[in-house]
Amino acid sequence: MYLMPSRTIEIPCPAEHDSAKLLLGVFITTGTVISYVPQVIKFIQKKTSEGLSLYFFFLGAIGMTSLVANVFLLSFPSVICCIRSPQWGPLLCTENTFGLTQVATQTFCFLLCVALYYVYYPQHQKATAAYTRARWVGATIVVFCAILFFTTLGVLLYTTDSNGRSKSGTWIAGALGLLATGTSVLQFLPQLLHTWSIKAVGALSIPMMLMQTPGGFLMAYSLYIQPSANWTSWLPYLICGSLQGLLLIMCIVFTLRPPSPPDYDELAAEAAEEQRGEAEPLLGGVGGREADSPGVVGEVVVEDAASSPRLGARARTRHLFARNFRESGSIPLSTYLKTYKVGDIVDIKANGAVHKGMPHKFYHGKTGIIYNVTKSAVGIIVHKQVGNRYMEKRVNIRVEHIKHSNCRLDFLRRVKANAAAKKEAKEKGVTFNLKRQPVGPVKAHHVSTKDNRPTTITPVAYEALV
Repeated sequence: MYLMPSRTIEIPCPAEHDSAKLLLGVFITTGTVISYVPQVIKFIQKKTSEGLSLYFFFLGAIGMTSLVANVFLLSFPSVICCIRSPQWGPLLCTENTFGLTQVATQTFCFLLCVALYYVYYPQHQKATAAYTRARWVGATIVVFCAILFFTTLGVLLYTTDSNGRSKSGTWIAGALGLLATGTSVLQFLPQLLHTWSIKAVGALSIPMMLMQTPGGFLMAYSLYIQPSANWTSWLPYLICGSLQGLLLIMCIVFTLRPPSPPDYDELAAEAAEEQRGEAEPLLGGVGGREADSPGVVGEVVVEDAASSPRLGARARTRHLFARNFRESGSIPLSTYLKTYKVGDIVDIKANGAVHKGMPHKFYHGKTGIIYNVTKSAVGIIVHKQVGNRYMEKRVNIRVEHIKHSNCRLDFLRRVKANAAAKKEAKEKGVTFNLKRQPVGPVKAHHVSTKDNRPTTITPVAYEALV
């Protein structure tokens, strides 16, 4: 008689019930959904995503989707037990897969916020390079999610055994967990820097962070006690909870801090400096004039800066702001009946008959984008070239000094024509080339002189009159 050595036999689907783990999972999942409600409401109420960092959402989306794939690969044996094991009822199956449910729920809520970030992107910034960069980042997120989905599907189909375990899947899950950990460390850094730079909360929701900061630590503990989970699953939530707590403290400080009074001396000095720079002549130094003496050529006579006359803000604008021929008199009523919306492109053309809300002469003739609309005026973003860079200048101008720009009429006309052509081609079942073609030369044709007698066939000879 021989005694077999003792060894531990692993049961593939252990039927162990833990009520505390089930209640904790239900509490965390419900709290996750509720915690994102204030952020969604704030998006809808403010209708803007200003104050939120683009790279915060980019790193968060990459990390969240990677973590979903990580938890799904590690929890796939539990999913197999839910499908095949008769001992695992709905309650036990829900309990052992709550880690996957929690991560998937939070990822869905976060991606919903990413979508709202693009839906409520500020209208006045959609014509800038920042919006183009944001669209490329959004496309990168979509491509990454697609690659991650097909990679996870291929690993589960071709490398798992009958119990749902896979050595390759474990390695890939570990790599995705490390990626999620790295992005969780870096995710809040852009948002922290952005919030610190603008010294304001913006579209961030403080109630959401009040609920999510302790929820991050609970989520880390919930994943820690899940079967088949390792440190790559719960560590990202521990780091996110810590950094989100720091962001919460910063937002509370900026909200409760009384607004600092503006430095009027500094503002007046900046305004005077800008006005002085625009009023100075192109040639000659500050406070200087060229000597009128015929015996002195190129000499500069320096005067006292305090005694030299300065040009006003509207100096030499009599003819610049003058109205066109036969357009003088009262302002037409149609000027006030035009509709201006945020995002419209307008031309600034100062009207000399209306002194209120008149732009500086530098902006006369410029084209800008409306970012704010009030009862009698609009806010316009104009790009001003300073050296080798462009600055966004925000000016407030009354409606008498602006008009809708015609720079997009050709584009809009082409869009309407293409839409009509596509509709007609779809009805007839034919293809139509919408690409613009260069204008060719005039076709050859005959000119008849029957009823169109030419007056001169050959050029007149050159004659020199003395």
